[in-house]
Amino acid sequence: MSMGKNIAEFRKRKGFTQEELGQKLGVTNQAVSKWESETSMPDVMMLPRIANALAVTLDDLYGIKQTEEPAYVTADDFPREANQRLIEYFRKHSRIQFHTGNLEDPWSLVCLPDTTGGTYISTNFSILDCHFKRIEDTDIFSSAELSSALNKLSKHHVRKVLTYMYKESFSRGETWNSSFTVQNLLDYCELSEEEAIDAVDILYSLHLLETLNENHKVEYIFLKFRAFFVLSVFKTTELLLNETFSFEVVRDTSLIRDYAFLEEKR
Repeated sequence: MSMGKNIAEFRKRKGFTQEELGQKLGVTNQAVSKWESETSMPDVMMLPRIANALAVTLDDLYGIKQTEEPAYVTADDFPREANQRLIEYFRKHSRIQFHTGNLEDPWSLVCLPDTTGGTYISTNFSILDCHFKRIEDTDIFSSAELSSALNKLSKHHVRKVLTYMYKESFSRGETWNSSFTVQNLLDYCELSEEEAIDAVDILYSLHLLETLNENHKVEYIFLKFRAFFVLSVFKTTELLLNETFSFEVVRDTSLIRDYAFLEEKR
């Protein structure tokens, strides 16, 4: 497509009227209309501003197709890269107009569609749930098993042992899962033997530990990959309690665009 048609296409994707795009660029809607109908073309110095307003590249405006080499990342780099790609995809492809504030670092946004699903996006922790808002999912609130697990995680001595094992496991830099004894817990967690044993029993019941019995010595193996889930439980709970600012997306039933408003601190 020609540049004029490209400007029109990208403007519509962003949900901007010609007047709104003109306001962002400091020109009239008639000027935008002339660009799109190719009666006239924007000044070359204006092109970077147009690309920025439409969240595209100059190559996109010119209609130049880039052949991208596959981007490979290591497992070490994948979490940060994946979250950054999610943010970039959202910035480029969402049809959301921000009415208050700017997407500056750090920021967070909650997006709930009219159908099912929900997204929390932030610069360091994002959540995608494709089933959010399904009525049948409310059964999870009445699950006695889940309620019991949350109660177990909230116990003071369990959190002490969990904190110690988490810190020690990842500070050691070991390739495999780290092992601990009850004596380790007594030495570093300031717990009674009864509390230490109860804590490991609870963490074992939550599949965070495995046992190893060698030479009549019992060791507890802290499963690092399972710690990912329990940390996420506490992180999402922290989000629930915090009064941090975040954008909330409000759906426009006209489907022309969505709106994001900065939540007020409650």
